[in-house]
Amino acid sequence: MSRYVIIGSGIAGVTAAETIRRLDPDGTITIYNGEPFPFYFRAAMAFYIKGMISEDDLYGKPSYWAKDHRIRILGEKAVQVHPFEREVVGQNGIVELYDKLLIATGSWPFVSPWPGKDLDGVMTYRSLMCARKTVDYIKKYKVKSAAIIGGGILGVEFAENFQNLGIKTTIIAIEERLMELLFDKEASSLIEEQMRADGVELKLGAVTEGLSGKDGRVDGVILKDDVKVDADLVGVAIGVLPHVEFLENSGLEIDSRGLVVDERLRTSDEAIWGAGDVSVRKIGENYFPCRTWLTAAEQGRQAGVNMTGTGEPFVEKVFFNASHVYKSLYAVIGSFKAPEEPPFEHVKLNTPEGEYAKLILENGKLVGAMFVGGVAPVWDVFNAIAEGRDVDIDKVSGWRGHRLSRALNGAPPTLF
Repeated sequence: MSRYVIIGSGIAGVTAAETIRRLDPDGTITIYNGEPFPFYFRAAMAFYIKGMISEDDLYGKPSYWAKDHRIRILGEKAVQVHPFEREVVGQNGIVELYDKLLIATGSWPFVSPWPGKDLDGVMTYRSLMCARKTVDYIKKYKVKSAAIIGGGILGVEFAENFQNLGIKTTIIAIEERLMELLFDKEASSLIEEQMRADGVELKLGAVTEGLSGKDGRVDGVILKDDVKVDADLVGVAIGVLPHVEFLENSGLEIDSRGLVVDERLRTSDEAIWGAGDVSVRKIGENYFPCRTWLTAAEQGRQAGVNMTGTGEPFVEKVFFNASHVYKSLYAVIGSFKAPEEPPFEHVKLNTPEGEYAKLILENGKLVGAMFVGGVAPVWDVFNAIAEGRDVDIDKVSGWRGHRLSRALNGAPPTLF
């Protein structure tokens, strides 16, 4: 009877546990859960902060999930892994022996070592604990103004939360435009216009030098040249770091990108696997991080399969990331960051006001797409890319005058 231990109770760890139980009904499964909450949907935290849903609505599994799957949950962090002894040590001294171990601890917010970073009212946006702390602080101090450092998806979502609560909000970003890693200039401009129309102030291309405070509480952000942005609360959303510090003396291969795993998600130790944000796949000389929630779930499933069997390579499907950004839904698919030069062609489509869409072709074949606003066609596009269907460029060119959703969901039916 195999002993399986999983460190981390996010989507990768939970999916792996369910897969292991399905494939090995007799093995024991133990999960180290470093958070004081059961599995929850991180993507829904914005609705919790805005007061649209309760904390209970965030939880992704029923209360009887662990019992039904015969999974033991330890409510503590793992602080050491000893591969030679095949044991995991928890913060309260609980030691679990394993035959096979999965590390799925995810990542945590990075906060630059600015002066004032430890003041009360400096918030991050990654976990339910972060969200709860933010909600409590807003209520306690009746926050009227907020500054968000970071112009990526989490920074924009952070700002939307505050704006919807009637809090005057400023985004500060070192980049020259919002959502630079995901969007092209046109898509970024659409979001920027929406935010400015609602009174959100955008300070783009701005360098943060530190945070100011009074009586232990933050009261603003200091920019280069001593410009101050007043704020009762400061949100920091400038990136994440893999949660690997507890593996420092384990002997496992780790670099700045995370826990290094191979194409089968196995680490440098044959009895240990990694999945989700904490890991980075090394294939030859190339490194491939886990970039989305969906990929983390797929890696968790494959890790579970490999831990119970001979081990198959993890094959990443067509890249897909969809969510909401400010007032718009969005989706990016496939090679959405391909250059705008041969052999690539970016076909930008006519869409209703407040929407944006384009297809990306490589030698006439559909390889990527970007949608902001109208996202109804995304699965048609995803399937076309996944199946490698050819696209007639002339038909695409003639299609530019059609409403996007109508074109992909009916006319012309022979496009893909």
